[in-house]
Amino acid sequence: TLATLERLHKSMETQPKSFSLEPANGLKVSLLPHQTQGLGWTVWRESQKPCGGILADDMGLGKTLTMISLILYTKQDKEQTEEQNESSEEEADSQRRESNATLVITPTSVMGQWENEVKSKITRGALTCMLYHGPARKKTKCLSSYDIVLTTYATVQREEIDSPLMKLRWKRIIL
Repeated sequence: TLATLERLHKSMETQPKSFSLEPANGLKVSLLPHQTQGLGWTVWRESQKPCGGILADDMGLGKTLTMISLILYTKQDKEQTEEQNESSEEEADSQRRESNATLVITPTSVMGQWENEVKSKITRGALTCMLYHGPARKKTKCLSSYDIVLTTYATVQREEIDSPLMKLRWKRIIL
């Protein structure tokens, strides 16, 4: 709506001059300068109303790694915040279960790349990842226990409204 676009424009006026942000612990590789800026920008955008954004770097510049860094960063930031506050309020939604998981929807040809990036670039155990595709589909409770759920556009298109994938309110959705 027009009001949403106006809020988005107003939010952009408050953006910091520098977005660079050091990645969280658990990342095995160093981020390039444009990736640390992308990480900082996405963390900032997620704190805004309306939240979210589009990371539109050219192909081959490491968008997958930047997004994995965002997931790792916000997971660790949430854990630190919960330790400080000892409790966190959760929004109630009678239709969907709350989840801290990120849903990544990709073409089938790219799903393996995401899985390999998580395995090779993140310290073992820092993030949990599962494929929601074909016979690997699981129940809602299982899906919400992962940090990253990878699926395809075709799988999402075939899902029923009451399927496990649709019963969760995802922390973020990456296309």
